[in-house]
Order: sequence, then structure tokens, then C-alpha cells
Amino acid sequence: MALSPSVGYLARHANQLQGLRTALLGTLFILCAAWNALRVLWEPAVSVLPASLFPIIIACAWYFDDRLSQYYLRRVGLVRPLHPVRRLVTLAVIGTSWLWLIPLDSRVTVPVSVTALLLAGAQLHIGGISGAPHRRHYLFSGAFWCVVSFMPLLELKPQVAETLWLVAIGATLTVVGWCDHVVLIRSLLTTEGDTDD
Repeated sequence: MALSPSVGYLARHANQLQGLRTALLGTLFILCAAWNALRVLWEPAVSVLPASLFPIIIACAWYFDDRLSQYYLRRVGLVRPLHPVRRLVTLAVIGTSWLWLIPLDSRVTVPVSVTALLLAGAQLHIGGISGAPHRRHYLFSGAFWCVVSFMPLLELKPQVAETLWLVAIGATLTVVGWCDHVVLIRSLLTTEGDTDD
């Protein structure tokens, strides 16, 4: 039987456990991967779509993220407010760091992806230290990214490698997001059950 997080743990990490919002971000990466694949396989048709669709997609994602935020507010309550601007700054820092790390792989002469290893390390930290024992699913995603780090050995075409990277990121965010959501809901049900008793 899986351990349910304590009330204290839930209070400290309620924002990070809003996994459906993480899964939404993962879905966006998967959609980007699908777009990338279509661009390679069916370029004439895809190229006629206006570039202005991208801001519309981002706006829709922001809307659904806000809806999910309201869902968690109703379901969990307000533990520690996460200001939208702070969330946007966090995402911008992560995105900028990612863009900075990508060229690092091309400059470092090793048969593995340094970026993937850094992602693996971050997830192993969450699963093994900061989230233990309730977020062990991050250990599996960390191990997955250790394997992904050897992708350069396959010597894939750049467009194929880019698509696979997007799929890997999207799948990881979707799976760990769903698992975080399950941890949160399970802990809420347990807490409500204890209160009723």
C-alpha cells in the first residue's frame, strides 16, 4: 500500500503537486513534436498554415492552465499563492536555461547529451531527496532520461532527433504530472477520511 503524504507535506508542496498543469505542458510538447513530424513528412500543406497560430495556441494553453488552477483552488484550497507573474518568470527562466544548454551538447565532445543528464539529475533529486517517499515516480523518469542521454550515439538526422526530444519531454511531463496529481488527490482523500473519523 502506497504511503499518503502528511498534511504538512501537502501544505508545503501543494503547488508542485498540481500535476494536471504539468501534464498540460507535456501535451504542448507532444503537439510540437507532431507539428515537427508533419513539417518533415507533409511540408507543402503545413507551410500554408499561418505563423500567427502559435500565439493563439499559447493563449489557449494559458487559458486551460488558468482553468486547471481554478480547479485546484476549489479542490485543495489556497495553501500558498503562486502568483501568475512568478509562474511566467519561472517558465521563462526554465526555457532560457534550456536554450542555453542545447548548444552545450554540440560543443562537448562526449557520446552523451549533457542536457539530458542534467534533466535526469534534477528528476532523480526530486524522486530521491526532496520528494521522498511520495514522488518516487521521478526516479523512473530520471532513469529514462539517463537512457535518453545516449541518443547522440544513434546519429539520427537533426529533424528526427528534435522530434524525439520533444516527444520524450512531453511524455515525461505528462506522466509525472499525472502521477503528481494522483499523489495530491490520494492525500486529500486520506486527509478527508481522517477528518470524518
